[in-house]
Amino acid sequence: MEKKYLTALEVAQHLQIHVDTVYALVQKGRVPIFP
Repeated sequence: MEKKYLTALEVAQHLQIHVDTVYALVQKGRVPIFP
């Protein structure tokens, strides 16, 4: 993935998506493993 500068809003949106994804996986009993 190409590195680029993100605005605060874009960062917040990406973090929210990440949190939602992790939360959904946890609810299914599948905890993701991060490198």
